[in-house]
Amino acid sequence: DIKDIVANQTINLNEEDIISGSCGMRFVPVLDSYLTANMPFFNNTLENLMAQALARGKPLITGFTRDEGVLKFMFDDTWRLAEDNLATFIPRKLYQSASDDDKVSLQKQIRDRYFNNTVDNNKVSDLIHIYTDTLFSYPSTQITKYFANITYGYFFQYFGFGWTYAPINGFPYNMNPVNHGDDLHYLFYMADDPQPLDNCSLNWPNLQMRDNMVTWWTNFAKTGVPSSSWKPVSQYGYLVIDHPTWTQNSSSFYQQYYDFWADLKLSHSSTTKLSTTTISILLSAMLIFIFHN
Repeated sequence: DIKDIVANQTINLNEEDIISGSCGMRFVPVLDSYLTANMPFFNNTLENLMAQALARGKPLITGFTRDEGVLKFMFDDTWRLAEDNLATFIPRKLYQSASDDDKVSLQKQIRDRYFNNTVDNNKVSDLIHIYTDTLFSYPSTQITKYFANITYGYFFQYFGFGWTYAPINGFPYNMNPVNHGDDLHYLFYMADDPQPLDNCSLNWPNLQMRDNMVTWWTNFAKTGVPSSSWKPVSQYGYLVIDHPTWTQNSSSFYQQYYDFWADLKLSHSSTTKLSTTTISILLSAMLIFIFHN
């Protein structure tokens, strides 16, 4: 019932869920019509819904910005506890089945990847990196691997002076991150965007980027293809959007944003297989011992 959904949208979360952001960002489903108000918003399993979408074959554009993780700094200050609580970043299913020794090993792998830079004592850039990967880029690349033949992926890392969100309150460093949603400034009119540069001249690079983005999305809406040079993920990987006059395709995105977290699971799976093999050998040895005695 929709009333139950609204009434229970606020729940108490464990600190572990809040630190890693693994609780996700909850959104109450929006009803298109009260005629469907009593029907389940999701009427099937996630796996079946994805299979149905793949069978329909409708193309999709999806992507993320370079510093999506800055969004975590907007919600609360539990990011300050992240480095000392890396176990909370272990994927939930893996965490629930992992032994204490496994968790120690997994935490070390995460620390080695994200917190091996001692120059930045406050680890802000490292924190942005881990939150970007765990909240956005890894989930996104999981989906694009499944829909690779019909998905146009993009990685937006263009910082447009004057066309980006203002510094976030409480953000500890004076940085120029490409924040969550910065790509939308080039697709939709933002009333509070200062468009000229400081010298009151037009910001031509930003205007060129706007034209590029609008052209790609308009073409996609009309034809299902953003441009002849922008291929599906299965062919050329992601489109890197970092300059108003040229772009590049990258086929290394899975290596950068997917493989590490996927291999955490594979590593655990391998450990499980090794344990199973060891047990089988022991059982065989016991049977041989019994029959020979």
